[in-house]
Amino acid sequence: MSGRYIMARGWQEHPLFENDEYSRRDAWEWLIANSCYEDTQCNIKGRIIALKRGQLSHSVRFLAKKWKWKITTVWRFLKRLKTETMIETGNGTGQLIITICNYNQYQCLPKNGGTPAGTGNGTQVEQERNKDKEIKETPYGADQKPANGNPVKNLFDIGVEYFVSKGVSEQQARTFIGKLRKDYDDGEIIGALIQAQKEQVIDPKAWIAAYFRNRSRAAACADMMN
Repeated sequence: MSGRYIMARGWQEHPLFENDEYSRRDAWEWLIANSCYEDTQCNIKGRIIALKRGQLSHSVRFLAKKWKWKITTVWRFLKRLKTETMIETGNGTGQLIITICNYNQYQCLPKNGGTPAGTGNGTQVEQERNKDKEIKETPYGADQKPANGNPVKNLFDIGVEYFVSKGVSEQQARTFIGKLRKDYDDGEIIGALIQAQKEQVIDPKAWIAAYFRNRSRAAACADMMN
């Protein structure tokens, strides 16, 4: 059987699999699924790391915990992937960066002789990228927009769902959002959540805190120039 199929990121996080040790096949799929779909920047322990399409950055300790492997097993697996020319690694920034070789072969749909029927201009690959970008920029799908008119409840529903998906407890998420609301309005916080999702950040709390800090500094500098 040839061709491609599409699976959403995060399927391996299903409760059915949460206690399972990863196989090498599982780990390889996880690396592809968690690589950046487009060039971006991530805030890792307070440092901004630039990642290109097809790259990801995690510590070996994190991968060992995620895959339920020994650290030495992770190192051996990464070394084998490099030997097979499946990945490249680097740590010039002081942080392990993994590059998936031939990433486009895994994440781009093949061109089928021009623009697909029933669509506007642009290739199918470009349309798929745009769809993926739209999904990442929106904290909820178009058919899941909040129906109620309570903006505060909407903010907490959206924010808590996003933070919990990143491993933050619900209580911590609610506390963090509450602290943000003391200094920023709900629209600004929603904007930060959308941007964090777009950037595929690893630590959303740290990234959003830095986002507002940097914005405040920029505003202060602008005031001084005026």
